Amino acid sequence: MFLAAFAAGVLVSGGPRMITAIVFVSLTLLLLVKTPAVNMIRSSNLDRLPDLAMLALPGFAGLAYSAWLYPSLGLLYAAGALLFALNYYFGKDGKSKKFPPIYAEGFGMAIMGQVAVISSSVTGGIGKHLYLWAMFSLFYFASCFRVRYPGLKRYRPIGAVYSGALLLAGLAGAALGHPVLLAFLPLAEDVWSAVKRREKKEKFRQIGLLSTAKVLVFAAILVMGK
Repeated sequence: MFLAAFAAGVLVSGGPRMITAIVFVSLTLLLLVKTPAVNMIRSSNLDRLPDLAMLALPGFAGLAYSAWLYPSLGLLYAAGALLFALNYYFGKDGKSKKFPPIYAEGFGMAIMGQVAVISSSVTGGIGKHLYLWAMFSLFYFASCFRVRYPGLKRYRPIGAVYSGALLLAGLAGAALGHPVLLAFLPLAEDVWSAVKRREKKEKFRQIGLLSTAKVLVFAAILVMGK
């Protein structure tokens, strides 16, 4: 998800620059730190703090440097920090670590969607490509129902309705002159799988590979239809 969103943002904005590499490395370091840092906070075990700090500090330094060069990025980073705080706060209220509340996952997917806007805004100005945030967040949220909650049957119809609504809205928008909305076409597989209940026959790895392929198709159509 991270790589597809970042690459799409770069391509839509006209290609990579030196600052793009700095932002990419910084975000990658923080992404690597995210899960172990959250586990460390929840367990109150600080044994890994020095190791995580070695990755986190360069990451934060890179983001601070990019925000100093392009202040508009600072707004995106602040929004990302808020989304992360909401994801953490609501995620810890789940009945188990395996199945956090669906709205907590929504905040997490919004962060992944934001990556596309960050990578497309490295020269300043976030308004031009802000639609990427919405599109990636909406598309990524659909994956939660297949990847994060495959064992909860009550989410199967919800996921089908959500994916179906996005698919129909995308087709309608494309018919009205917005071909970029055809990027939601891969969600047809989500609807079909939910209707056929194919999750019972698929292993987690198969579902993951399917989701990865759909993300790549989504990003490719989005870039071509920019």
